Amino acid sequence: MGVQEVKQLFCFVQKVLLIFCTQLNHSCKLLLNPWFVLILLGEYHQLIFWRKSIRLYKLILPANIGKSGIIQLLYENDSRGTICEGEADTLAEAFKQEHGGFSDVLRQSYGHEPISLFRRTGNEDIEIPRPHLSVVLTSTLDQLTKLIPAVENGLYSRFLYYCLKENPKFIDVFDEDKKHYTELFNKLGGYFSKIYNRLVRLQNPVYFELQSHHKKQFINHFQDQKNELRELVSKSLGGTINRLALMCFRIAMQFSILRLFETFGFENGEILDKIPSKIICTDQDFENSLRLIQNFQMHAISVFWKLPNFKAADSDQGSDKDLKKAEQKRKCRKMKQQKFSYDDIALAVFGKRTMKSTAYRYANES
Repeated sequence: MGVQEVKQLFCFVQKVLLIFCTQLNHSCKLLLNPWFVLILLGEYHQLIFWRKSIRLYKLILPANIGKSGIIQLLYENDSRGTICEGEADTLAEAFKQEHGGFSDVLRQSYGHEPISLFRRTGNEDIEIPRPHLSVVLTSTLDQLTKLIPAVENGLYSRFLYYCLKENPKFIDVFDEDKKHYTELFNKLGGYFSKIYNRLVRLQNPVYFELQSHHKKQFINHFQDQKNELRELVSKSLGGTINRLALMCFRIAMQFSILRLFETFGFENGEILDKIPSKIICTDQDFENSLRLIQNFQMHAISVFWKLPNFKAADSDQGSDKDLKKAEQKRKCRKMKQQKFSYDDIALAVFGKRTMKSTAYRYANES
């Protein structure tokens, strides 16, 4: 059987499967697998040809993958994708591959920097001018240190962190409210899907802007935070503040577009056609974004102290234990003035909440 005959037969099988899937209300993508169809045809030597010709659309990308694989999936998925893993060491193990580590792909995607790949086999040239890759992980401290062994590797400053408190209570596994979780998540998923699908159909992007007093407050706030962290924690955290500022702006942008649809975007369950070309951030969305980032900053500092081989603020100047202790006291007093709880002060300064008595003593010593 020639290539043309295989193609015609494949198209016929595809149409039959489409009708079959429609009647059974199943996802066609699960059945239209090129391996499945071509094995039926008995043409194994045609397998590579068809496998390459079919684009794989996957919103959720696997963490257990090599560099060429992640680039290929991003390319075939219109430069977009999300890695969502419950075990961070799945991603850490992928980074250890001799020719497959893709830490650089994550770092480039954070700033939408171009990614390219050339394979000598088949002269395959891939260019992704503006990648959009999101990563969501849950991790233990041990898993985290495998993924991000040091602050200087570039990944640390590109993540938002949230350290969960230990729960001393046994969780009620028979809680009746949990029965509604699936329905709730499906509803939220449908809501955000409508917004996303409406936005990607726009021919021109929506322009987002902060108000003039927001811009002034934004610059002053993050300059103060950068000075404080470099002085009281470590000089290596300057880049972290820069990226926290960028993420604050991105969160404000997300809040603003969601508020737009919540206020004006729906009519009888359908999204309106009229979307403004420019959105101005409200005071409420800006302040909420800033509060969130301040919280994430506290958790980032907590993670920083737990990473191996961290560099203290004056470690390059050969500071001794007394100087480090003096800096911890200054930090405790500063955070007390900013109305942080002693739990948060202990977590930020010492890396664990159990030292809140020491944080109290340092913050109140004259």
